[in-house]
Amino acid sequence: MATVPWVDLISPPGYRGKYTVISWQLTNGDDGQFLEVVDWADRCISVEGAFGAGGTCIIEGRNTPGGQWFTLTDQQGNQLSFTQAGLKHIFEFCRQIRPRVTAGDASTALTIAINEKLLG
Repeated sequence: MATVPWVDLISPPGYRGKYTVISWQLTNGDDGQFLEVVDWADRCISVEGAFGAGGTCIIEGRNTPGGQWFTLTDQQGNQLSFTQAGLKHIFEFCRQIRPRVTAGDASTALTIAINEKLLG
């Protein structure tokens, strides 16, 4: 029901400027504030927490600010749609990424984290 801002978690010691972790805390109906990822080479996303009854989190991307969102896929072409805890690599190299909780109930409370290796 709300757009939730992301939180920049502390990079592991020795990796500052090379690797970062961004996280969102979402409930039923929330979407995450989009994240600009143009300088990020590799992308891995995790979803965990309480999914509640029918809770689903999808990972979306777009290339045009203000444009249409598309569901991203993993290396095998499967849509990034989580109904249980999981960790997947993001195949597409797009400009902006966000998570969105599309279903669930009052007990749905998910932590979505994206781990990135920065270009360069």
